[in-house]
Amino acid sequence: MSTTTSTTPIPVPAGAAAAGDAVAGLIARWRHDGTTFVVVDERGRHRRELAGGRLDLTHPAVVDARWVNATLHRTGYVLLDACNVPRRSRPVTLARALAAVRRLRDRSGQPEWVLLEDAQDLLREPGLAPHAIGLADGGYCLAVRDGGSLPAWATTTAGLEVRVTQPGLELSLLPPAEPAAR
Repeated sequence: MSTTTSTTPIPVPAGAAAAGDAVAGLIARWRHDGTTFVVVDERGRHRRELAGGRLDLTHPAVVDARWVNATLHRTGYVLLDACNVPRRSRPVTLARALAAVRRLRDRSGQPEWVLLEDAQDLLREPGLAPHAIGLADGGYCLAVRDGGSLPAWATTTAGLEVRVTQPGLELSLLPPAEPAAR
């Protein structure tokens, strides 16, 4: 898969675009279109808008594919909220949560998208192995904020097909892999 850059805008609802955050607009579009997704959020940015599908990662029991699956089926999305997870245990907790999402994707093909908020920090967590995330599988949106940059392994592991840039935010999208022909 080759890396291409596109300046094609991602259509987002007018209210979200006016608010100035392409991530909120993309989430609103996914919800509107019935697209299944998971948001991994270390800073609590999306607590209000995604409260119905929020799983608080301070509770170890929710870091399980069954909880993620049940929430995904109930709401169509899951917010994996790591805001209150102690810094020291965050890499292990996030790795377990991402592994649960990956297992769910392997079994069911859902969710279609995984959005990694503040990816410039999340992908640099010590102890969070690149294979635990599975970027090469596609279906990822990496939100990089405040002039941060992705680690080199993230940009070379998979082809970033679409990039959307606005002041203080860059979105890199790795579209979901096409289902195998039968």
